[in-house]
Amino acid sequence: MSADKEAMNSRTAVAYPAWYRHPWPWIFIGMLTTTVIAGGVTLWLAVSTSDGLVADDYYKQGLGINKQLARSERASALDLNGMMRFSASEIAVSLTGRAGAQLPGRLRVVFSHPTRAGLDRALLLERDGPDWRGRFEPLPPGRWTVSIEDEQATWRLDAAAHFPEDREIRLSAAPFQSVD
Repeated sequence: MSADKEAMNSRTAVAYPAWYRHPWPWIFIGMLTTTVIAGGVTLWLAVSTSDGLVADDYYKQGLGINKQLARSERASALDLNGMMRFSASEIAVSLTGRAGAQLPGRLRVVFSHPTRAGLDRALLLERDGPDWRGRFEPLPPGRWTVSIEDEQATWRLDAAAHFPEDREIRLSAAPFQSVD
């Protein structure tokens, strides 16, 4: 009987390596650790950055859209159209309108980035003969919305452009077409 016990002990006494010597526990621990770190980074990004696409005063912005539409309709009634040209350091705007339309002495030009409000720029152009001119610093590459209006904000012309490719932009009172 002792021979049987010895044979049984020799079969069951196989030496298995410790758990930490196997790869699978480390693979699972690594996956869990990576998930916890990625969740922490995501939480940090959510807390520390601003979402520029979400407006706190969306109701007021919605009401402002009606004013913008009214200004575009006013420009359409005046039959205003514009052409904007860019050089290395200057911007020039030409306007045409219905006969008898009073064109202002100054134009306000706004360059709006669709997703990053911190990049938006506004310029004031002075009349120089038939055109309005001013200094222009190149914009970061990408798609931009361009608007011009008089100082009293009674009318408005819009366009969409890709910078730096577009050197001339046609502005109209009609809703602008995407240049994509």
